[in-house]
Amino acid sequence: MNKYQCPHCAAPFEDERDLTGIKVQCYKCEAKFIIQACQEDHLVEVQPTQVVKNKVRPKKPIPTKKKNSTKKIVLSLIFLLVSSTSVYFFLLKKDSNPRSIKAQSGNPITTNVAPMKPQLSKSLTDTCKFYDYIRSESGFYLDSYGRKSGLEDKRISSASTGIGLIALAISHEIDIDPNAKEKIIKTLKSCLNKTPGIKLERNANGLYRHWFNKDNGETMWNSEFSTIDTALLVAGATICRNTFTQNSNIQNLTQELWDSINWESSRMDTFAFALTQGQDGTNSGRTKLFNEYLLLSDYVSYSLDEKPIEIDQNWTRSTYRDHSVLSDRRKAQLPLFTFQFPLYLSPYRIASDQFIKESLKAAELDRQWWFDQSKQKLLWGSSAGAGFKGYSVDSSQENHDMIAHFPAILGFAPFDKEIIPEALEALKTHPQAYFSVDDLTIPWRTSTLDPKWSPRAVQGIDLCPLLFGLAALHPDVGLEFFEEKTKLNYK
Repeated sequence: MNKYQCPHCAAPFEDERDLTGIKVQCYKCEAKFIIQACQEDHLVEVQPTQVVKNKVRPKKPIPTKKKNSTKKIVLSLIFLLVSSTSVYFFLLKKDSNPRSIKAQSGNPITTNVAPMKPQLSKSLTDTCKFYDYIRSESGFYLDSYGRKSGLEDKRISSASTGIGLIALAISHEIDIDPNAKEKIIKTLKSCLNKTPGIKLERNANGLYRHWFNKDNGETMWNSEFSTIDTALLVAGATICRNTFTQNSNIQNLTQELWDSINWESSRMDTFAFALTQGQDGTNSGRTKLFNEYLLLSDYVSYSLDEKPIEIDQNWTRSTYRDHSVLSDRRKAQLPLFTFQFPLYLSPYRIASDQFIKESLKAAELDRQWWFDQSKQKLLWGSSAGAGFKGYSVDSSQENHDMIAHFPAILGFAPFDKEIIPEALEALKTHPQAYFSVDDLTIPWRTSTLDPKWSPRAVQGIDLCPLLFGLAALHPDVGLEFFEEKTKLNYK
């Protein structure tokens, strides 16, 4: 048994594993620190540590009789001095012995927080830089980047802009964009019509249009006032708010953004929400949980000071073979992004073992369906993005062009240790799945139906599970980032 001690309050703990280089949180003072080395000769007996997703939280020690207290105090002070002056505080490495979660099949699926592969680290950097590449001068983000249209496309997406804000927060965390804070402020100001020349149209309840012009904010394609796209925009602002807690500009702008939206106006009943609204705030269209609108539902619950909706066995489910997954239709499955949006962006769902389990059930079903169709295990991931004839929203059993979506695959990687080697092998054997822009290379989409097919565009919102999954695997970010930064703390 290896013995350790908090360098801040001298609280002892032990673990069967060698935690050297691992980031832990003290059970007593709650300080976070990196284990430098085990201390074998002067620590009291304690219970084993409790693993909490990708962080280690030591349990309180079993009381023991005091012996050689003076010696213990002296050694503790020496350990504290050495620890406080060591550079290991800056070497953030996540726990490599993660918690196990059982999916529907009963097979354990474990959170994956092993050291990040260099290839995936580069993919995260390139993905963050891609979002910066499609950023407009006013701080908005293109809905789609096409090989032909490139940056000449003027169509901005409110949802893509929310993801762009998250990319900036992650870029700050991994230290690749020293100007992230200033860019965030500029984007927030533009969203609130505080940038000269920008005038976004919003409805009576504060909802944003789905698409608008990057140069002046004018509505494009007569797009709708979208409830979910507004929620995705605010999700990005919320992560920035919790990343830059000491920046008064970001705090004030995000608070103003949240306050400008009448969230509860979108709820039609407990489980049903409006898809869109008119200029006067009248609801139009209706969707019933479960789907990606679970994120919107959680925002509505928070705004009304209610508990978030609990998922139970009465929710609609769709079945394929022996797999039963959440859906809004009994006879069809949903695209995988419908799980991944709330999984990473709702503070309630990323902290819920139940919802993680439900999300992994959807991944398992899709992998089974792909194997049944193609007799191979590397390619899967039915979700939305560029298709053979434009934009394609794919799901299990409704993926007619057999398009594998790598953002969906790698979006589940932090929760399943088997995914990374399989995904890397799939990318090696299917290089056409990469989308390249200048020197940026992004894992994107490919088809088993037509292996020569190459996507003509990347949609900002549909790329985001790749951003989330890779960030959650990064030692300087981790799942802890999404647990903490998505929290709703508006006044």
